[in-house]
Amino acid sequence: MHVFSPEIIQQIEAHLSDALPYPPSANSNKQVRATVKIESIEALFGGDSAEAAKLNCLIGRSGEPATAATSRSFFAKYQRDSAPLKSELDNLQTLNLCIPGHCPQALFLLEFNAGAILVLNYLQLSKLDTSEACLNGSYLSNSHISNSHQGDKALNKHSEKLQQEQLAELILKLHSHKSTLYGWPKDNYCGQGQQFNGQSDNWAQFWWQQRLLPQWQLADRRGLLASLAPLEAPLKQACESLLGKHQPEASLLHGDLWSGNAAFSDGRPVIFDPACYYGDVEAELAMCRLFGGFSEAFYRRYFKQKSRPGWQQRLALYQLYHLFNHLTIFGGSYENQCRRCIEQVIQDAGI
Repeated sequence: MHVFSPEIIQQIEAHLSDALPYPPSANSNKQVRATVKIESIEALFGGDSAEAAKLNCLIGRSGEPATAATSRSFFAKYQRDSAPLKSELDNLQTLNLCIPGHCPQALFLLEFNAGAILVLNYLQLSKLDTSEACLNGSYLSNSHISNSHQGDKALNKHSEKLQQEQLAELILKLHSHKSTLYGWPKDNYCGQGQQFNGQSDNWAQFWWQQRLLPQWQLADRRGLLASLAPLEAPLKQACESLLGKHQPEASLLHGDLWSGNAAFSDGRPVIFDPACYYGDVEAELAMCRLFGGFSEAFYRRYFKQKSRPGWQQRLALYQLYHLFNHLTIFGGSYENQCRRCIEQVIQDAGI
C-alpha cells in the first residue's frame, strides 16, 4: 500500500512500542521498552473511503535477541480525512470501558500530511451468518474472516441461535449504560456521514433537530431531494406525533449496528465501527432490522427483558435516518427508498 512508506512504518513501530505492555522476560523482571518490527503488510479491503491493512509484527524486549521475539498482528486503517478516524478512536475507547473484550482496542491514531492511520488490535473474526450477513469492509474484511464452515449449506441452527442470543446479551449490556441527556458530548460519524449530537433532554426534538433535519438539509444542498420537498412539513409533523409523548431512557447505543459491524472472535461476540450516542434503544434495533443479518432469536432474547409496546409505529421513523445517511453518502439510488420510508412514517402517524 502506497501510504506505508518507510518513514510511516518507522513511526508506527515507534508508537506500537510505546503503546504495548512490556513483553515478559525469562531472564529479568526489569522493565524495558518493547521493540516492534513490522515484518509484512497485507492489504485488506478498507471500505468506501478507507484503505486497510494487516500489520504482521515481531515484538521483543530491547536488548534481547530477535529469537526471543513473539509474533502479533495489528489492524491499520488509513484515510485522508482524519476526522472519522478520530471519531472511531473516541467511540472504541468508550466501548472498551463499557463492554471490555467485545470490541477492537484502539491503540493510537497517527496523523501526517497525507492523512491519518488508526491502529487497532487485530481480531480473527467469523461472520454472524455466512448466508445473509454482508461486509462493510471497515473492520470486517474478506482477508479477516474465518471460513472454516465454508461449503456447509447452513450454520448449525442450535449454534446459530446461541450466537444470536449471546450477541443480544452483549447489546443489552451496552444499553444498560445510561445518561440524563440524549446525544453525545461531540459530533461524530456514522459510516462516512457526519452525525450531529447536540445534547437534549427532549427525545422528539433531538430526533428531528440532530438526526432527520441535518440529513434532509445536506441532501437538499446536494440536489438529492427535489422530488421529496413537499414531504418535509408532514414528516416533521409525523415526527412530533410519533415521539412527542415518547421519552425513553437515554441508553448508550452503538449507533450503526448492522450485521456487517458485528461478528464473533474466539467464541465471543464483538462489535466495531461505532457511531456512539445516548438514545432510544429502539433506534438501535431499527437499524438492526433495516439490512438484516439478525435472526428472531436475537430479538426474542433482547425483548425477553425489555417489553417495547408501540415500537412498530416508530420503526420506519428510526430507519429513515440511516436511509438519509446512505442517500447523502452514496447518492440518488436511495431516493426512492427514502420516499417510501417517509410515506410510511406519515402513514404510521395517521397524517
